[in-house]
Amino acid sequence: METKKFKLLIDVHVQHLIWKNELELAQMELGFWEKLLTTLEEQEPSIHDEVIKEVSQLNHFQRLSQVLLNEVQEVDKRVAEGVQRNQVLDQQVRANHKYLREQMDAFHSNYQSFKDNIRQFVVAQPQF
Repeated sequence: METKKFKLLIDVHVQHLIWKNELELAQMELGFWEKLLTTLEEQEPSIHDEVIKEVSQLNHFQRLSQVLLNEVQEVDKRVAEGVQRNQVLDQQVRANHKYLREQMDAFHSNYQSFKDNIRQFVVAQPQF
């Protein structure tokens, strides 16, 4: 395998590892936020409607992170299959990777906004 293709392959693989770790971390964080919201609601039942809204968004990110994690694993599998056939990063895999990069960028941006909002909500509660 030529050096240029090998470097590109390593770059793609490292990017997939970063995305996988980011998505797994998001799933752990979402579990934390869900427990925190449940605890807050138990202590202050008047915030029930706001908690329902936040939990709905939280559930959205839980589902989305799992879908993206599955897609990262699928693209990574296709990259590995391409290496076995000596067709490193063919046109279809490159298109899938580009699409996944766009989806991960959108996820990252939207998830950061969600975390900012949920932090503001939690800090605004009288228990804090």
